[in-house]
Amino acid sequence: MTDRIKQYLINRGLNPDDFAYGEFYGFNWICIPVRDEYGKLDYFKLRRDPDDKKNLIKYKFYPAGSEAGLFGLEKLKDYKDYVIICEGEFDCMFLRSKGINAISSTAGSASFKDEWVDNLSHIKKIYTCFDSDEAGKKGANNLILKLIHKNHDIYSIDLPKTMIGNDVSDYFIKNKGTIKGLYSMVTPINVKNLVLPSIVLADDEKFLRGEISKLADVEDKYRKDKYNYPAFVYNYIIQDLERKMRSCQYHIKKSSPNYVGTDIETIKAVPILNILDAYGIKYKKSSSNRVSFKLRESENTASAFAYIDTNSFYDYGDKTSGSVIDLVMALKDCGIKKAIDDITLYL
Repeated sequence: MTDRIKQYLINRGLNPDDFAYGEFYGFNWICIPVRDEYGKLDYFKLRRDPDDKKNLIKYKFYPAGSEAGLFGLEKLKDYKDYVIICEGEFDCMFLRSKGINAISSTAGSASFKDEWVDNLSHIKKIYTCFDSDEAGKKGANNLILKLIHKNHDIYSIDLPKTMIGNDVSDYFIKNKGTIKGLYSMVTPINVKNLVLPSIVLADDEKFLRGEISKLADVEDKYRKDKYNYPAFVYNYIIQDLERKMRSCQYHIKKSSPNYVGTDIETIKAVPILNILDAYGIKYKKSSSNRVSFKLRESENTASAFAYIDTNSFYDYGDKTSGSVIDLVMALKDCGIKKAIDDITLYL
């Protein structure tokens, strides 16, 4: 390892002895060892040399084909009381140098696999501490939603947007932060005791109507209590309840002696604007019988149009078109059976 890289790591508050440095895939990389639950080396997370202007790839794994994993997995068994989940390996290693229990994903803020949550089942308190930018905020919110029904005390550490830099090591090094200051930014996420009724499908209409009544009561409770919850948690709760209520209503109808099924033409006749509303798709009226909307969130400009008179749509981006069934298939990236089942909930 060169003196330049050693100094770079020291400036980040890290111990150079915990890293390697070498050439892989035609470039030089800082090598971060990723270990399995038994402490055995699994693979290297390769981080781009900060002074290499030719390498446009921020990170890779070696050997090729290695998958994203939990960084710090080998230490989890020793974490009983709490753990802080942060955005990257450097943040994780920095916090551990301060005596703080920490883990991270090896693939950044957007990646925390559902199955990793099971590795945290023995830990009482879980804190999220992601970067202060929008990507970090979104990653932390998504992680909290994965933990929402687990038996943990959940807390969010929200780094100030006004600080120099945007990650937790920046908070300590560039802003002279302290451990006490870090914990002063903790916000409890009060969802530990949140239990939503489960839908049990049955042929008994009276029983199913009772389930709807329970769901309505819970929904009303959380609407009144919404200010005790972060907005994204509240929205998740309500969306989950509303989805279950629609499902329950559908199965009541299906279990009725008079139910004879729904034909394709009836499904296709569901107003296309109702479908856009149901999926929270924003649209803008562009003529008396046409609205524009984005079929994909990544689009900068709306390229799709819904035609009210023909109850159909056309996307000028990828030339997708068709009925409301085709629209749901495109929105949900699903097959025709799943699309029909979804639309049936709104009949």
